Amino acid sequence: MIEQATDAEEWQRIAEQRKSDIQIYLALSKFAKRPKFSHLDPTLQTDIKVLFGTYKQACLLSDMMLFSLGDLQNLADIAQESKIGICSNKALVVHISASNSLTRY
Repeated sequence: MIEQATDAEEWQRIAEQRKSDIQIYLALSKFAKRPKFSHLDPTLQTDIKVLFGTYKQACLLSDMMLFSLGDLQNLADIAQESKIGICSNKALVVHISASNSLTRY
């Protein structure tokens, strides 16, 4: 119903952003004790079910994302492909004003 009333591409972008936000939250929660699904806010529970299917799947994808940060070649490839900032042999330099323009690969 929402997709009929709004632009489908915009709705998809919003859903992808929410999915990314949840993955980051779950990845960061790995450093502490990750909450049980039943302890999450009901809105977050619904979003996880809709976007990931299950909490277990959401946690698995979040953990995979977190562990990929340890892959230096992956990080170097992402930096080289960035259309924002200046990439040197040792760093990707991005001005703070452009940080919202960075996208997740």
